[in-house]
Amino acid sequence: MMPVVGAGRATCSTECTRRQRRAASVTSATSPTTSSGTCCPFCLRLMLCRLACSTPDDDNEEDDDNDIEYDPLVLDVPLISQHLKILHLNRVDLKRSTLNFSRCSVLEELEMQDCYIDARRISSKSLKRLCITDFCSFPTKFHIRIFAPGLISLQLDNFDGLTPSLEYMPSLETAYIWLDNDCYHLCRGSWQDYDLDDCSCHAYPVDEGVLLHGLSNAVNLELIADIYTDMFIYSWDLKYCPVFDKLETLLINEWFTTIDLLCILQHSPILETLTLQLGDTKELVRATGAQEKIEQSFLCSNLKVVNIECTKVDEGVHKILKILSTCGILRDQISITEQWPYSDRFSFQKPLPLLPSTAALVAVSTSDDI
Repeated sequence: MMPVVGAGRATCSTECTRRQRRAASVTSATSPTTSSGTCCPFCLRLMLCRLACSTPDDDNEEDDDNDIEYDPLVLDVPLISQHLKILHLNRVDLKRSTLNFSRCSVLEELEMQDCYIDARRISSKSLKRLCITDFCSFPTKFHIRIFAPGLISLQLDNFDGLTPSLEYMPSLETAYIWLDNDCYHLCRGSWQDYDLDDCSCHAYPVDEGVLLHGLSNAVNLELIADIYTDMFIYSWDLKYCPVFDKLETLLINEWFTTIDLLCILQHSPILETLTLQLGDTKELVRATGAQEKIEQSFLCSNLKVVNIECTKVDEGVHKILKILSTCGILRDQISITEQWPYSDRFSFQKPLPLLPSTAALVAVSTSDDI
């Protein structure tokens, strides 16, 4: 049978519905958006999504993704509301001015999942929490800019297209960034091989960074990249030497080189906790002669704890231990945990710690191994 295709649906909060019932001017409690895109004037929470469902075949009990079709919900006009605080967008095509939230003056939380984003800017002065996840698509010809000076929390992961360019976020407290192999900022071949069809090095802006400048005020920061491709965006951003003068907690996986690690430590004066997630550490020892001349005469006086999670203690881990020793980190401040399978997840996505009987805690002698 032909699949039954659902239309876009919008749902108001319960409180909004109560207000609507008390207001004679509002004619429908189930349709918070009008054809012009204006949000219900009483709405405090709004979810917009495109739905799809299929009629199961009696002869086939298994679901088949090919039997599901989507009728996209397309938004190409700005939302307008003086009360909207929470907006969730799921499988929505977002065009141009839709992501200008200047007329949603109290919007605080925005979540986008599996959305197609065709705009040059996401803009909101009131936004405090932003989550863009679950296979959202960004433009491939230019960097969409994110302007949210009041942002406190940012999660950006599992997207394709060019990495968004983050503008200054002075109030940022926590940020989670994960660049996987669908992100256009990667090299699948040699670091300098710009002729590959799937290499997007040419798209990197030459006069400014993309991510790290906007993240420089974060207190808690987690930067993860796909381990199977050469993801250069973080390392290239570090060439602009952003200063993380509020950073207290940092988690990164093996995208960094030794020079990157030194740069981060040198420019994070109050860093207290560092977590390194390491699988294959061959890239960690990559450094040119010019890079090795970086000034290393600095101490990480506030760094109290270093957690190293790795599949095995190899040359790359020993290289890190030497760097940390140079920066004044004592061996008893470092915890090394061998674990398999390798974990490249945000801290809030990790399972509970293993019991001591199943987790191998490896002690490395300072005198013998550093």
